[in-house]
Amino acid sequence: MGIHDGVSATTFNPSSDMTRAAMATFLTAALGHTNARPAGLTIQASLYTNAGPHTPTLSVSDRDASFGAVSGTPVDVFYWTTSATEGNAAFGATGLCDDSVATGAAITKCKIDTGEPTTNVNGNVSPTGKQTSPYATIYEGSDVYYAWTAASGTTYDNDLHGSGDDYSSITVAATAAAAGMQCTMDTPANALTATAAHTVAFGVTTTVTCQVKNGTAATSGNVAKALQKVKYTNTRTFTTDSSGVQSGVIMTEEIIGSSDADGQIQFTITGPTDTAGTDVVTDVVSLTDITIAAINNAGVLASTSGHMGVSGATLSFSLAYTDTTAAAATSSLTANATSGLANAVTGITRTYTGTVYDQYGGTVAGNATNFNSTSTLPGGAACTVATPAVCTTLAVHGLAVGDDVIVTNIGAASLAATLVDVIANSAAAGATPTAGSSYTVNTVPSTTTFTLTDGTNVLGGFTPTPVASTDASPMLLTTSSTANAARTTSSDGTIAYSWTDTEGTSGKDTVTFIPTTATGATSAFYRLAAPASFTSTDANGDDATDSETYAKLVEWDGTNNDFILEITDDTDASNSVLSYMQYTFDANDQFSTAGSSTALSGTAATMAAWELAMGAASLVSGGTANDVVSVTWAAAGISTNINRFTQN
Repeated sequence: MGIHDGVSATTFNPSSDMTRAAMATFLTAALGHTNARPAGLTIQASLYTNAGPHTPTLSVSDRDASFGAVSGTPVDVFYWTTSATEGNAAFGATGLCDDSVATGAAITKCKIDTGEPTTNVNGNVSPTGKQTSPYATIYEGSDVYYAWTAASGTTYDNDLHGSGDDYSSITVAATAAAAGMQCTMDTPANALTATAAHTVAFGVTTTVTCQVKNGTAATSGNVAKALQKVKYTNTRTFTTDSSGVQSGVIMTEEIIGSSDADGQIQFTITGPTDTAGTDVVTDVVSLTDITIAAINNAGVLASTSGHMGVSGATLSFSLAYTDTTAAAATSSLTANATSGLANAVTGITRTYTGTVYDQYGGTVAGNATNFNSTSTLPGGAACTVATPAVCTTLAVHGLAVGDDVIVTNIGAASLAATLVDVIANSAAAGATPTAGSSYTVNTVPSTTTFTLTDGTNVLGGFTPTPVASTDASPMLLTTSSTANAARTTSSDGTIAYSWTDTEGTSGKDTVTFIPTTATGATSAFYRLAAPASFTSTDANGDDATDSETYAKLVEWDGTNNDFILEITDDTDASNSVLSYMQYTFDANDQFSTAGSSTALSGTAATMAAWELAMGAASLVSGGTANDVVSVTWAAAGISTNINRFTQN
């Protein structure tokens, strides 16, 4: 009957003591199965909250001071759907009903009519409820029901009738419906992983956690819904045994798990014990969503620890228990910051910490490593065929004499002989340059021009004379914020490297950590331009039309309320000029979604709804043209200033 909170749904213990709380719960729930009610008018619902839309059954009761049933009481019931829309309210300033609505049984909302429904001989009446639905994917929706009685012909005034024995109200809520199951597992964070095949040590215990969600995205919210079912299967195979004694399937298990009241299910995988010799035992695990037939491992990238492959309503992964000696296999790279305001004078001090891991996720000491950086210029360079060859950029290049420059793209085939690779082809004047050619800056005639040298020869004097590169097909170049730095990991498997970045222009710097016997790791750093207002002129987000400006969301931090946009100036779409700006926001700002270059104001949204949309956009690596179509920027760090952001 649902009147206890005792041992479990299928067990009881009549000889144990009860707490006061358990007894109170028992009595209250038991009385719910009777006709007992408090004195006065009381409205109740069969269900006050639910995951997904639902229509409650309502009951209004009237009792006298002795709790006896009062029959023939006229009852008017109306409701108001809670709203964040300005001006939408249940009652106006005078207390009269405003946006309230009559229930199906009421004749006129907020009025006791002649012929109004009345309580029966048991003192009860059952008005008709409405369907309560969530506002949106993760937001709770609710309806407030008001029941009242008075003399026939009386009009409700909340200031007069909104309290006392002749009035009662309840709120019926709906959270987002269950739309799927999202599963994760706690394999070591840096264990060697290929797609969804994980290398682990013998004897480890792995816990798989599945949570009911209101969507299929990594940002979807939890749904507290019980009894959602997932089937877990595991086939354990002895795949390698150096003694040749054991092979084949050694265990199979299948479990049907049900979610608890919080919407969560857990499965525990206890790893096998190692035996003598060289062994490999493999668990092949699948998770199938039986109830909703929608399951995912969203947000966990392939070939990273914890990843599961998905096929329809089934997730799958494997755990390979091995006993080979631990050796360097993977690495990670962290930074003290991911962005900073570009400054050619004082620079930006940056610190990176690299860590080398073995195949089981443990750290590796004494591993030789190298740090280096590759920093993009704001755009490509158009280089002349003069002596020396003068390269011109559309934006300030930020280079200084002595800076290193590497060719990453030589442009169109017709321009293959534009520059001579004086390092690799010094004996063959006019030979085709290749990507990877290295130079240093020889002179800087202006903020948008420079010449190059290999340290001996100034770039120029081409024979035969080639065609000059242009903005329509520029030479693409990179530079470095720091020289290559060799380091060796310490006893805890880590090594830190710091330097001051004096590159003076906005750009993206990719720092690479390269261990000698493990896979490398990278980290992006954005040298920022000062934030400013921005407006998209890209009508269709094609990312390839001259004379357009657009922005991509490249970094989102919903915790600290900031984000970074890569702003593209396509004065010449063949030679895009990129800059990076970071914006902060707070509840004092204004937000919109569903904007475009022709509807820059978009649709007004709450900060929470805008954050949800921005979080979803941030899942696309590198961003998408027109992620944000408009920013009206007042100033940073001043809470009274109002900034405006429109998301696409």
